[in-house]
Amino acid sequence: MNNLFAQCISTPLGDMLALANETQLEHLSLIDTPLYATGIAALEKLHNRSFVFKNTDLLLKVALQLQEYFAAARTSFEIPLQLKGTTFQQSVWDALIQIPYGSTRSYQQQAKLMQQLLAIRAIAKANGANPIMIIVPCHRIIGSDGSLTGYAGGMWRKSELLKLESANSIHGTQASLFEQ
Repeated sequence: MNNLFAQCISTPLGDMLALANETQLEHLSLIDTPLYATGIAALEKLHNRSFVFKNTDLLLKVALQLQEYFAAARTSFEIPLQLKGTTFQQSVWDALIQIPYGSTRSYQQQAKLMQQLLAIRAIAKANGANPIMIIVPCHRIIGSDGSLTGYAGGMWRKSELLKLESANSIHGTQASLFEQ
């Protein structure tokens, strides 16, 4: 059993925990979320590996790209990911990655694009299980009426992420809320 390398990364929205194997990022979450509150031992059990807190090249790259993202100098990430989940969850997370910076979609739009019109709730549940916040942009999903919907990091953080992206996107306005 290989260890996962861990690093705490400070962001304007709070400290985050990044976990990576030798070549891919496997986890990125805010430290003050309920998942992290279960403790390191519970996270190690969830990942079935122990953590080694070490600044690897990959984790330093994650920290740098997050810093650039929050400074509005980066609109996409170039981080190799290992998304562990069911085939359906992985398809949902892959669809999230396709949402352009500065744009949002509703769960209904995601279901339509995924050709899974009857799976809106399952898509929402998979979205909530996203193991890599921000880089897999689950914050870009909103309600069909344009309202903000749940976010593991808290609604205020979701709002801040959407404001950051909207202000710095080529779209420049909330007119892109329901971009197809």
